[in-house]
Amino acid sequence: MKYYLVDYENVHEAGLSGLNKLDTNAEVYIFYSKNADKLNFDLLNKIIESKATVITKKVDVNTKNALDFQLSFFAGELAAKYPNCEIDIVSQDQGYDCLTLFTKNDNIKLNRVLNLSGYNSSKQKNELQQKVADALKGIDIEGHNKGDLINFIVDKIQTLKTKNSISGNISKYLKDNDLHKQVCKAIKPLLKDKK
Repeated sequence: MKYYLVDYENVHEAGLSGLNKLDTNAEVYIFYSKNADKLNFDLLNKIIESKATVITKKVDVNTKNALDFQLSFFAGELAAKYPNCEIDIVSQDQGYDCLTLFTKNDNIKLNRVLNLSGYNSSKQKNELQQKVADALKGIDIEGHNKGDLINFIVDKIQTLKTKNSISGNISKYLKDNDLHKQVCKAIKPLLKDKK
C-alpha cells in the first residue's frame, strides 16, 4: 500500500495532480484547514472518479504549523502500523525534508513530493535541471547567470500550472523579448503536461 499525505493548505489543487493515475493500492489523505477548505467541481469529480481511496482530515489550526505537525504525527503512525509501506508527503514545504532525513536510516520509505504524480522535490528536480540546461545549450544568455536562470525556470515549471504563467514569469525575469522567445521555444518540450 502506498500512502499520500497532502498538505492541501500548501499545495492546493496543484498537489492533487496525478490523482487520476492512482490505483486501488493507494490511499490519499488530504489534510486541510479553514485556511484552505474549498474545492471546485472539477476537482470534486476527480476525487469521486479516482480508483484510490481518498480521505479528508480537517485540522484545527490554532497554532503556527499545526497542520504540519498533525500530518507528521500521522505519517509516524502509518510507519509504525505498516512498516513496509511507502509514504509520500505532498507539499512544497521543505520543512518536511527533515522527516525524510530522520527516517532514512530506519529504512522507512518516506519522501516529500510536489504532487500525486510523485514528482520528487530533489531527485526529479535534479533531472529537470539537467533537461533545462540541455535545452538552453547554444543560447547566449548575455547579462544573466545561466545557473540562476536554470534554477528559476525549474522552480516555475515545478510550481506553476500553465505554459502562459511560466512564460510570463520568464519574460519578467529576462526583460529581453528576443531572449524570452528563444528560451521559451527551447523549453517548450518540457512543458507538454502543462495547460
